[in-house]
Amino acid sequence: MKSYKNKPGYILVFAMMMIALIVVLVTRIVDISSVHMRFSKTMIDREHAKILAWSGVNIAMSQLSIQEDKKEEAAKATKGAKEKKPKNKKLALSSVEGKVPQKSSGQWTEQEAKFFLKNILPLLNEWQTFEIKRDKYGINGTIKIFIDSEEGKIDLNRVFDFEKRKFFGQGKKEGDYQKILQEVFKGIQKAAKGKELFKKVQDYLTNKQKFDQILKNRQNRLYDTTEFFGMKDFDFPAESIFNQPPLEIKGGKKETVKNIYWTDIFTLWSGYKKINPWLLSNSIKRIAGLKFKDGQKLQEKKKKIEGVLKQFKLNLSWPGDWDKIFSSLYGIKYKALPDWAKQIMSTTFGPSVFSVVSYGTVGNITQKLFVVFERKKVASGKETAKKEAAKEIVIEFEIKKFYWI
Repeated sequence: MKSYKNKPGYILVFAMMMIALIVVLVTRIVDISSVHMRFSKTMIDREHAKILAWSGVNIAMSQLSIQEDKKEEAAKATKGAKEKKPKNKKLALSSVEGKVPQKSSGQWTEQEAKFFLKNILPLLNEWQTFEIKRDKYGINGTIKIFIDSEEGKIDLNRVFDFEKRKFFGQGKKEGDYQKILQEVFKGIQKAAKGKELFKKVQDYLTNKQKFDQILKNRQNRLYDTTEFFGMKDFDFPAESIFNQPPLEIKGGKKETVKNIYWTDIFTLWSGYKKINPWLLSNSIKRIAGLKFKDGQKLQEKKKKIEGVLKQFKLNLSWPGDWDKIFSSLYGIKYKALPDWAKQIMSTTFGPSVFSVVSYGTVGNITQKLFVVFERKKVASGKETAKKEAAKEIVIEFEIKKFYWI
C-alpha cells in the first residue's frame, strides 16, 4: 500500500499570482505611456502647426511688401524722358532725377501701382502651398495661404447709415444700397441656398435692440462680419464662412470648391462704399457672373495680366475702360454686368487693406488662421549733414483682426 506525503505548492501559486499582477501593472503602464506619448505628440504638432499658420501670414505680408527698385524705377523714368524729350526744362530735370510727375490715388503712383499689380495679381485669390522640410526648418509640415483684398469686397460699415438706421441712398434711383444688397443676397441665396438672408440682416441692422443683443454698449457700427451668425435661424452654411483650399481627390488631383464664402463677400475694413475692379474677390466675381478660372497656371495668369496692365489707369471711367481693360480679364462686357455691380465699381485705385487665410499642417493636425491687416507706406531714414531727412519709403503692416478658425 502506497503512502502519500503532503507536498506544499502554495509558492508556485503565489508566484503565478505575482507574475499575473506584474503583467497587469506593466500593461497598464504601457497603455498610459502610449496614450501620453500620443497626446504629447498631438500637443507638440498643434503648437508647431500654429507657428506654421502664423508663418503663412508673414509669407503673405512679404509678398505684399514688394516694391520696385528705386534705381530701376529711376532708370525707366530717365529712358522715358529721353524718348519723350520734354520741352519744359523743369519737367526734363525732374525726369532725369526719376521724379516724373504722375497722377496719384492715395499713396500710389501709376508706376508703383502697375508694378504692384503685375506681381500680386497672379497670387491674389489663389491658394499657394509651401512644403516645410525638417533638414532646413527643423520640422516637416505644410503651409497653405490664400491672399485677398478687402477692397474687392462690400464694406457693410460703409453702406449702412447707423445714425439714421437705413442704407445709404435708400429710395434713390442710383446708389440705393438697399436695392444693391437685395440683388447681392439673391446671388448669395442662389449659390448657398439660404432663405431670407437679406431680411434678417436688414432687421438686425435697423433694429437697435437686436443690434445690441450680442455686444452691449457698442458704438454704432459692426465689429465683426460674423455677428449675423449669432442670430436665430440665420440660414447660411457655417462651413462657408471662410475660404477653403481645393479638395484632394483620388489620383492626386485637386478639385476646387466652387462655393461662395461670407468673409469673401463682406468686410468691415476697406473704408470704401465701392469695390476695386482690379481686386475683386472670387465670391463677388461668382455672384456678379464674371468669368474666371480657378487654379489657373501661374505663367498663364501672369501673361494675361501683363497684357491687361498695358491699359492700366489710376482713374477709370465707365463703360469705356471696362470694355477696354476688364472685359478681357473677366470675359464680360460692361453692358452685361448686373446693374448692382455697375453701381458699386470704383473708378480709383488705392488698396491698403488685405486679408489672408493661412493653414499650418504638421502630421494630422491643421491650424487655421484668418488675418486682416493694413499695408502702410512709411517714410524712414537718418538725417544728413544738412539736417535734412534722407527719407526711404518702407512697407509696414498693422494687424486689424484675426480669427482662429
